[in-house]
Parts: sequence; C-alpha cells; structure tokens
Amino acid sequence: MIKNQLESLDLPELKDIKVYVERLIREKEEEARQRAKADLEERARELGFNASELFGAEPRKSKKQPTHQNPENPKEKWIYGPGRRPQWITEYLKQGGKLEDLEVKS
Repeated sequence: MIKNQLESLDLPELKDIKVYVERLIREKEEEARQRAKADLEERARELGFNASELFGAEPRKSKKQPTHQNPENPKEKWIYGPGRRPQWITEYLKQGGKLEDLEVKS
C-alpha cells in the first residue's frame, strides 16, 4: 500500500519525505541511546557503581605540569599561576628562601 503511494509522488515530494524520514530516524536513534544510557546507569547503581566507573571515564586532570615542589615533602607540588600560594611556599619564603629554589627541574 505505502509503496504505491510513494510511487505516485513527484520528485520534490519524495525529497521532502526523505528529509523528514532521515530526521525522524535521527530522533528515534537519540531516544534509544538515551533510554539505553538510563538503563545502564540504573543497572550500575543497582550493582553499587556509577557508569563512569564502569566505562573508564575519569575526572579530567590538569594538563599543566607542576612548576614548584616542596623539598621537604616531594609529594607537595604547585603550578605557578593565579591564585594563592600553598602554605609551604609561603613559609619557605618567610624563612628567606627563594621561589626559584623550589622550581621543578626538567
């Protein structure tokens, strides 16, 4: 039935239908994707996880490398820039040290 109806249409009408059908397909695919995502997130919660833990999405980390390091505790690092200096740097400078002394060597 629908085949006969389509064959009776002229080219501009068929192109309009094509555009409509392609848009409809994209919308239906997006709806299915959203449903699948919600289902997976729900199942992950039931198992005690979140979806990002299961699929490897990790929090974004700064791409900048530390510029300064605490000589007394190498785990304490700082990236020079706007914002407050860490307390260990402030204390080091108060004791007469220089900021250059704390620079990370490449």
